[in-house]
Amino acid sequence: MRDLHTRLGPDAQLNDRMAAFVTQRLARARDYGILAMETAADVLHTVLGIVGDGHVYALESWGGGGLRDWRLAAGYTPVRPPAGWEQPALFDDKTPGPSLAERLRERPDASPVDEEAAGDLLWYADLADALAQLHGHEAAIVEYGPYYPQLATDPPPPEPAPLVPRPDTVPLAVAGAAQLVSLGGQVPRRCRTWAELVDGLLAGAAVAEALTGTFRLPAPLAGLDGTTVPGTAARLELARDPRKLAEWSDHMGNCIAGQDYIDDAIQGRCGLAALRDPDGRILANVELRPASHGWRVTEIRARFNGDPDQDLEERFARWVATIPPDTPAPQVAPPRPARTRGGRPSRRRSPDRLVQDVAEPLTGLAERALADAATTDATKVLATLAGFLDPRGDGAAAPLLAVTALRRASQAQLVQVCREALGDPSGGRLRLTEQGDPSGGPLPLAELWDATAVRPMATALAALDPALLARHDHLGLLADDVPLLPALRLLARRPGLAPARSMDLVARRLRVAISRLARESDPGLARSVAAHPTTGLLCALVIRVTCWGDPVRRAAARNGRAPGGGPAPEVGAARQNRPAPGAAPRGGTPAVIAVAPPGAVAVPGFPAASLNDGPWRRAWPDAAELGATTERFWDQIAAGGLLVPTAWLAAGGGWSALWSRAARNSRGRTR
Repeated sequence: MRDLHTRLGPDAQLNDRMAAFVTQRLARARDYGILAMETAADVLHTVLGIVGDGHVYALESWGGGGLRDWRLAAGYTPVRPPAGWEQPALFDDKTPGPSLAERLRERPDASPVDEEAAGDLLWYADLADALAQLHGHEAAIVEYGPYYPQLATDPPPPEPAPLVPRPDTVPLAVAGAAQLVSLGGQVPRRCRTWAELVDGLLAGAAVAEALTGTFRLPAPLAGLDGTTVPGTAARLELARDPRKLAEWSDHMGNCIAGQDYIDDAIQGRCGLAALRDPDGRILANVELRPASHGWRVTEIRARFNGDPDQDLEERFARWVATIPPDTPAPQVAPPRPARTRGGRPSRRRSPDRLVQDVAEPLTGLAERALADAATTDATKVLATLAGFLDPRGDGAAAPLLAVTALRRASQAQLVQVCREALGDPSGGRLRLTEQGDPSGGPLPLAELWDATAVRPMATALAALDPALLARHDHLGLLADDVPLLPALRLLARRPGLAPARSMDLVARRLRVAISRLARESDPGLARSVAAHPTTGLLCALVIRVTCWGDPVRRAAARNGRAPGGGPAPEVGAARQNRPAPGAAPRGGTPAVIAVAPPGAVAVPGFPAASLNDGPWRRAWPDAAELGATTERFWDQIAAGGLLVPTAWLAAGGGWSALWSRAARNSRGRTR
C-alpha cells in the first residue's frame, strides 16, 4: 500500500509499466487484508487486556478518538451504513457503551463522521467487508457481541432448506421428492420442469407445516399481536414459527431459539415474543405462560441477556396480568362408574386418602423441625429480611408471619431485599438504619446462606415412614417450588405444615436472588464474600460463576475463534491470573480471573482440595439451586479453568487467602 501511495501521485504516468506495477501489488490485496484483520484483532485484545488490569485511561484515549478526517476521505459503504451499526462501543469505564446507531437515534441532527469513534469498531467491519468481497460475498457476516463483533469474511454456503430435494445427484433428487410425497405433497399436473415439480410438492399444507413448525398461539395472546404496551411506546410482536426465533436470537445474542422454547411453543404451553420500539428495534425478548387467573411473564431479557428498562418491565408485567386466560374447550361429562353384579358402583379411592394417611405423622415431624434451634435462628434472619419489605412491621414478634410476607413477595422484590440487607443501600429506596437492625451494619452473606439451608418441610419428609413415601410418591413436591395437585394443596394448607413449606419455598427463592446478585456484580455481596466466606458458600458460588464463564471468551467461543479469525485468547495460567478483559456493569456477567488452569481439577491454596470430592462435591446441590449444571461447569473448566470474580479478591492475598479464610470460618459450623 505504501508503494502504491508513493508511485500513484498526481504526476504519475499511466502506462503499461505502471499498470504492471499496480497489478503486481494488487495481486496480494487479499493477503494484505487477512494480515490487517489479524493485526486489528491483536489490537483489540491488547486494549481489552490493559483495561482488564484497571487501566481505563488506555481505552478512553484509544476508543474515544474520532475518525472524522479518515471518514471524509474513505466515506461509508452502502452495505454497512452507520445508522445500522448496533455493536456496543468501547469507550471508558462504562464499557460496553451505547452503539453508534443508538447515539445517532438520540441525536438525529448529528453527522455520523462527527459521532463515530474508533471504539465503535465500524472500521473493523468495513475491513471485514472488503475482505469478504474479495471472496465473492456482498459483505461479511457480523454477529454482535458484548465487547466486539464476530466477523466471518468467507462464510460457508447456507444450509439447504429443510425437506427441499437437492439436485446434486439423481438419487438424492428422487429420494427428496419421494419424501415430500410421503408427507402429503401432491404431484402437480402438467409440470414440465424440475423446479415446477418441487414447487408443487412443497405447496401442500402438510409439507408446509413440517417446514415451518408453526406455534400454537392461545387465542387471548394471538389477538394482541402488534399491540402497544399501555404506558409505553413498545409494541408486542409474537413469534409464530422457529424461524422468527432464530432471527431474534441472532440479533439479541440469547437462547430463545433453543429447542426447549420451541417445543413448549409448538405445544401451546407458552408464548414467545419481542418488544420493539417505534423504530422496530428489539428492546427485549419475553416468555409468557398461563397462570391460574390469566398470564404471567416468566422471563424478560434485553440484549445479551441484560436487564430491560425497569419501567418497561413493570408496566409490561402489569399489562400481561390483565390478559384473560385461555378458555379450554368444554369437556364431555365422564361416564358413570361401572356397576358390580350387586348393582352398587365399584369402589373408588377417596380424594382425602392422602390427607388421612399423611397429615398427622407429617405435621408432627414438621412441627418438630420448626421448633429446632437451627430453624429458630433461620427465622430470625428471614424476619430481618422481611423488615425491608415493610419497615413498620414487627418481624421479630412474629417471625413466621415475616416468612409468609417473604413468600408473597415477587422475585424482583427478594433480589432488592437481599441487595439492601447485604449493604448496598444505593441500590434501593431504604437504608439499613431504617430497619432497626440491632447490629447497625450489613447482614453477612454467610448468615443468610445458612438460613436458606434450613428446610423444615424437606427435613420432615426425610423422616417420614418410607412406606408412606412409597405409597404417595409425589409427596416430595411439597418441598419444591412448583404448583401442587389438589390433594397436596389440601395437605400444604394445614396449620402445622403451611409455615414449614413457606420456609422451604422462601429459602429456594432467596438462593435464586443470591445468584442474581452474583451475576450483577453486586458490591455488597462481593464485600461479604471477601470478608466472611465459608467453604460451602464459596464453593457453590464459584461453581455458579464458572458456569457463566468469561464474558469475552464466551463471545469469542461461539465459533471457537477470536475477532478476525484468530484463536480465542487464553484465560488461566497462560495469563498469570490476570483479570478477564472488560469489567461488566450491573446487569452483566462479572469480571473474572482463572484461579486454576484449563482442565485442572486440583484447586490451589490451603487446605488442598479437588473439584471431584470434599467441599466442592458437597456443594453441588446448593450450586444447582443457584442455577449451575454439571455439563456447563465441566465444559467451562476444560475451556477456561475455575473462575472467580475479581471483586471477591479485594481483601488482598488473592484466591489462596480467600480459600484459607473460608476454611477457617467453616470450622465447627454445621452447615
